[in-house]
Amino acid sequence: MSYQKQLRANVLAELSRREISQTEAAHQIGMPQTALSARLRGRIDFRIGELLALSHLLGVRLEVLLHGLEEKDDRFT
Repeated sequence: MSYQKQLRANVLAELSRREISQTEAAHQIGMPQTALSARLRGRIDFRIGELLALSHLLGVRLEVLLHGLEEKDDRFT
């Protein structure tokens, strides 16, 4: 799994655990739902500020959303 797929899987898992819809998450972080959907589908990469906003909304450390990425891509080693 690529690091982008892992990142998207982590975000989706945390949204699911908290029963937060994409629409609600997008609204809470000030992003159109279509923009969040494009990121979760892999059409657009997440920006660091967006990941920070999501981690705040989800009540998790950024590291939770980034978990497993260092093992997936040589750029992190």
